[in-house]
Amino acid sequence: REARETLTAMKARFDRYQVLLYEGWLLYYEGDFDGAERAWQTMTEKYADNWFAWSSRGDAYAHRAMYDEAIKMYREAIRLQERPRFTDNESSIAQLCRLKGDWKGAMEAYGRVIDILREDWDLTDGEDVRRCRESIEACRRALERAQA
Repeated sequence: REARETLTAMKARFDRYQVLLYEGWLLYYEGDFDGAERAWQTMTEKYADNWFAWSSRGDAYAHRAMYDEAIKMYREAIRLQERPRFTDNESSIAQLCRLKGDWKGAMEAYGRVIDILREDWDLTDGEDVRRCRESIEACRRALERAQA
């Protein structure tokens, strides 16, 4: 009830993608999965140029273990992002690829994270770069085991 009241107040004051995002989550947790999907679809239609909306829809799909759909949403968010870009969407794709056992896809996504860090943030070393390189190597080993 409190969440519904807050959402109603938000709708009256704001015209932002978050209103539809939260509405979708409320519907989802009420068990209206079709309603949640309609809210999230409307969100990305109404705010089609907003990468945050697409990323949020990707998060909703990832939460529901709809990994391929989530990856599509994250890719659209990446396409829309202006520089300097954030790495969250590529990192999410890498994690989902790992969950699916798509080791090559995960390696490619980690590589794109490294590219963004270098191209947009002028980072060529450090914790984030090192972690991505270690993840690429872990995925390479997993791929070799899977192919053996």
